[in-house]
Amino acid sequence: MLGILTALTFLTPNAHAFGLYDFDLDWLDHLQLPDLVCYPVWTGVGDPEESFTIRIENVGDATAPGIWLDVYVSDMRSDLDDIAVGQPGFDYVRTKSLAPGASVEYTFWYPRDLLDHVVETQEYPFLYSACQIDSFGQVVEWDESNNIEDAYDQIYPDLLR
Repeated sequence: MLGILTALTFLTPNAHAFGLYDFDLDWLDHLQLPDLVCYPVWTGVGDPEESFTIRIENVGDATAPGIWLDVYVSDMRSDLDDIAVGQPGFDYVRTKSLAPGASVEYTFWYPRDLLDHVVETQEYPFLYSACQIDSFGQVVEWDESNNIEDAYDQIYPDLLR
């Protein structure tokens, strides 16, 4: 939606000032679009030391089609600072379509080699995860800027299998 409004804001003042058109933009008040957000949650699914869960919600007012969710993990927070649209994650899933207000959760497993690495090299082991919904920008949404979110998880080595 932000892209639609930016284009209209750019065109509207000049075109209107020169009398190139005379119509009302009230239709924007009735435009319905999905708005997908994703964020890590703890659900107790699986072994909480070896897995993480991502919740996807449609906070918009139209149904969102099934799209790609990519997830990323690292032992360094800075690795997740500049995730680009379309950047493949270490794991991914094609989501189901979501009605307005609906949510769904997907559980992913941390790579075992990464778990072993942080336990061996960090005094207080942390893993960082991030998610990107609509990874390829295929869904027109109210807000495209809220499609990436990250979190961290402290690892307790005594609980690992």
